[in-house]
Amino acid sequence: MSQEWEYGLAVNVLDQFSYKLWFPCLSKLLKNIRVHEKQDLHLMLHLAMRLILFKLQDTELNFELESEEAANSIQGSLGALMEEVILCGVYARDKKRDICTDITKEVRDFANTILKTITGWMRASTYLMGITLLLDHSDNHVKRKTLRILSETARGNSLVQKNQRKARKLKHISGTTIKVDKSSGPYFSKLCLKILELIDRVGDSDTKVKVAAISSLETLAKEYPSDNPVYSNCLATIIDQIGSDEAAVSSALIHTVGSLVNVIGSKALPQLPLIMKNIMLMSHQISCCPSGNYAHGSTRTAAELSNQDITVLLSALTTIEVIVEKLGEFVNPYLKEILDLVVLHPECSTQMHAKLDAKAARVRELLTVKVPVRLILSPLLNLYSLTANCGDASLTLAFSMLASLVGTMDRLAVGTYHSKIYEHCLAALDLRRQHPDSLKNINMVEQSIIHAIISLTMKLTEGTFRPLFLRTLEWAEAEVDESSSKKSLDRAIVFYKLVNKLAEKHRSLFTPYFKYLLEGSIQYLSEDDALGGSKHKKKKTKLVDVQVEQKDKLLGLKLWNLRALVLKSLHQCFLYDNDQKILDSSNFQVLLKPIVSQFVVEPPKSVESVLDAPSIEEVDETIILCLGQMAVTARTDVLWKPLNHEVLMQTRSDEVRPKMLGLKVIRYMVQHLKEEYVVLVPETIPFLGELLEDVELPVKTLSQEILKEMETLSGESLQQYL
Repeated sequence: MSQEWEYGLAVNVLDQFSYKLWFPCLSKLLKNIRVHEKQDLHLMLHLAMRLILFKLQDTELNFELESEEAANSIQGSLGALMEEVILCGVYARDKKRDICTDITKEVRDFANTILKTITGWMRASTYLMGITLLLDHSDNHVKRKTLRILSETARGNSLVQKNQRKARKLKHISGTTIKVDKSSGPYFSKLCLKILELIDRVGDSDTKVKVAAISSLETLAKEYPSDNPVYSNCLATIIDQIGSDEAAVSSALIHTVGSLVNVIGSKALPQLPLIMKNIMLMSHQISCCPSGNYAHGSTRTAAELSNQDITVLLSALTTIEVIVEKLGEFVNPYLKEILDLVVLHPECSTQMHAKLDAKAARVRELLTVKVPVRLILSPLLNLYSLTANCGDASLTLAFSMLASLVGTMDRLAVGTYHSKIYEHCLAALDLRRQHPDSLKNINMVEQSIIHAIISLTMKLTEGTFRPLFLRTLEWAEAEVDESSSKKSLDRAIVFYKLVNKLAEKHRSLFTPYFKYLLEGSIQYLSEDDALGGSKHKKKKTKLVDVQVEQKDKLLGLKLWNLRALVLKSLHQCFLYDNDQKILDSSNFQVLLKPIVSQFVVEPPKSVESVLDAPSIEEVDETIILCLGQMAVTARTDVLWKPLNHEVLMQTRSDEVRPKMLGLKVIRYMVQHLKEEYVVLVPETIPFLGELLEDVELPVKTLSQEILKEMETLSGESLQQYL
């Protein structure tokens, strides 16, 4: 192209004159070409763009522009050139049918490079005024192109600010920055109001222009944050349009509201009621509302939501996130609605959509951090009845939020609200017994409730914790059925889950509380029918037989689960009972037989198929750890001998399981008591001799391994004593 004679002539002519003469002519050249109607216009436009790009590198021009006076003198020409370059870029796009693809692409590339160069020479006021004028153009393509360039320039300004060192090296990047200051403030306000006109225009058929205008306004708010009152005006105007029938427009508007609130902060308070009303109304029209709080809420399921619906919901959550973060102390009137959305709605609580779930989680986190405890606690606790009806996911989230809220509470708040929170959690722990149909995974729910209780107890003093714990113990042992004097196994199960977590978190500080639990623990480990089980006499019908069998099966599973929890809690007790406050000689003797008796307890037939019940292997491991730690904590052979004897006696059972359990407990004692176990070897040898002749290979193998370990400890061969 540079070989064309027209191009060469133009360059030679311009070289004869100063830039002061030829620079204003560049925009006129483009305008004359743009309004021309001849067939070869695309070639002329290509030549002109190439020529302008070449002349912008003129040495005299670039040198003179270093002075402020010279830069000011060409501001008008720069504005005119920017306008014509944008118009010609749109023209090239519109005339694709007349222009080959390669030339069209080159023209666009030339135009973009020219715009980047001249933007760097323009004052902010010149640039903003030029963009404002272009937004008045009748062609919607021009408006969209202008808005896109404006957004790119604003984002480029942010990029340069974040990478100042790189910007100094890359002049073309620094050349695209526009800094808005006091002198250019009025022009910036006029531009924002012009964009607002495009957004607010009624009956505009081009949705793309409206979306581009909204997006540009959001970008300006993000990249040019200030206390300019124009942002407040924009916010007040766009709120009413949030409920647009166009999902793209509605989503963009909600996003922009969030960006504006982020910039103006408390100045958005007058608009907050209308913002929340429209956002929540829009959200409930899209998302199903299980709580029934909105009479006109959507009836669609989360799986039926379109991508546009998800985008709108995501925008709503993003804006709510900003509102809570910036205006957390003022969202009290809307807490019920916000909690409803982020806790009850399945789109935000059941991990159906990763982005929605992540954004809802962020809102829930901010609610517990930014909103004062005195404001959010009651709405959060009042959510309980609704979450119980909405399912285990919502209920779990509610108590997770409560745990997070407790984590933010100071000493004064803990002293004020701890009793109320604990009673709320205690009431929720009865869900296992109540067994509502809406809950499918009671374990997950109980974990969240217990986590909230643990978070609270970590902040309590001994004086405040003790009465709460005794209240919980009283609750667990209460007779819930007036027609029966037996305790509730369901309450006992969840109580010992709590005890295990308390022992795990508080360790030796909690150990003294086991003195209140020993009687109950022994009872649960010893009696089959004193806890809700039943002995049935003669049955009258087959139906009664089936019902009784099912009831006994359920009770068997519950008792199996409960005993595993009791054993696990006793293991925790022994593990942290460093001063033997609980495991003294008297309690040792009382606990020994009930624990050892678990060797011969028959597991329920369906234990492996029940999600809630611990497996046989898990229970066996708990028994081994419990008895093994019991021996370690006892620290005297006076107590080791009866334990060792009781365990060894179980190895004479006809069943394989008691034999294996007994041997594993002995091995634990050998490995952990080490040389101190030698005093127990004489009693153990005869039993090992019997087990070495057992018909079951696992029993023989384990016996041989234990014998070898005992020989290592004693330093002599024990074969002669067998």
